Amino acid sequence: MRRLALVACLGLGGCPPPLPSTCRVDDDCGGEVCTRVGVCTDAPTSLRVSWTIAGAPADATSCAAAGIGELEVAIADRTTADRHGLRPVPCPPGSFFFDKLPPSYRQVAVTAFSPAGQFLTSGAVDAAGGTTMVTIDLRPR
Repeated sequence: MRRLALVACLGLGGCPPPLPSTCRVDDDCGGEVCTRVGVCTDAPTSLRVSWTIAGAPADATSCAAAGIGELEVAIADRTTADRHGLRPVPCPPGSFFFDKLPPSYRQVAVTAFSPAGQFLTSGAVDAAGGTTMVTIDLRPR
């Protein structure tokens, strides 16, 4: 059967690359760690994403005054553009903690929506190097 698959691949002009390893729990990773995005790695990282509202701490007052009903917090892989977002995220308390991330997941975006779900504003940052905390200032109009 293996020979038939190899002949079929070669007959089609080449075989596709292997699928990336995915996981649900650490036991799926053969000694590595299963990250929150379902990828095995031997060097997981963590990242705290904080946001402010026009330079002010994101609390109930500043979020309401800016008309923010909810946020989406997203993290993306710089090398593959794979993206994982979480929504709804409450505006206060002003931060979200990602643990067990693959090292390549360093692009961060925070998007604000009105209580009716309309886009208000967004901000993004690249958490380069060994950065473990980033802050994005949201400025709704």
